Amino acid sequence: MTKPPAVPLVDNPNAPELFAADAVGFFAHEGVVYITFAAPKVNHSTSPSSLNRVVVGRLAMPVKGARQLAEGLFDFIKTQEDNMRLAASNAGRTQPTAVRSGRDKPN
Repeated sequence: MTKPPAVPLVDNPNAPELFAADAVGFFAHEGVVYITFAAPKVNHSTSPSSLNRVVVGRLAMPVKGARQLAEGLFDFIKTQEDNMRLAASNAGRTQPTAVRSGRDKPN
């Protein structure tokens, strides 16, 4: 089976950016996956202030797209974890460096 030709991606610098601390709910209906996202918000109208999880957005995707999202995100996170492990293992190693003393400077 051949892949269909790739559709060009057009960047939109004005697209909204969303911060979510976690995905709090998943629902599937008629081939569409719905994901609800939340973030912590402080209610300063009470004393002491209270912390709530507030829904900040919902994402609806066809099952195929949701699967691609999940697989791509998993691969990305695995690569990041591998890179962090490599950086941590290299952090304790120092590379030998040549240092000149004042006596061995050329005249």
